[in-house]
Parts: sequence; structure tokens; C-alpha cells
Amino acid sequence: MGRSGIERAYQDVLGGTPGNLVVVVDAFGKQVSALDEEPPSLDGAAGHTRPCPPAEAAEAMAGQVGAVFALDRATAR
Repeated sequence: MGRSGIERAYQDVLGGTPGNLVVVVDAFGKQVSALDEEPPSLDGAAGHTRPCPPAEAAEAMAGQVGAVFALDRATAR
């Protein structure tokens, strides 16, 4: 979970959708069966290549230690 800067500003789109697992355990805590499983999904997750204006990224970093840089995705320059 992003706690500051660009990760905090875009946490809702960086992480995708969390999964869910419901299990049955015995008296010793050993898993006996799984009742429901929904795996996590990265659909819609942006990663750190999220397009955003450099000024917006710099504003998200205000007061933080770090860096902001920009690349042209077509040329990687």
C-alpha cells in the first residue's frame, strides 16, 4: 500500500482488485477445505507507468523525499 507520494496519490489504480479466500479450518487451525476463492486481479492496475502530468506528480511528492521524472513512452527518452 502506497503511503506517500505518487503511490499514495494513485493507490486506487495502482493495486488492482484484492482477492478473497474463505476457508474451513479444524480445531488445530489446519485448512480442511476452501468454500470460496476469488483471486486478485490486476485488471485496471496502472503500475508505475501511470500517465499523469509532471506537475501533478511533483505536487503529489510535495514535502516528501524522492524524485519525479518523465519519459516519452514511444522513445523511452
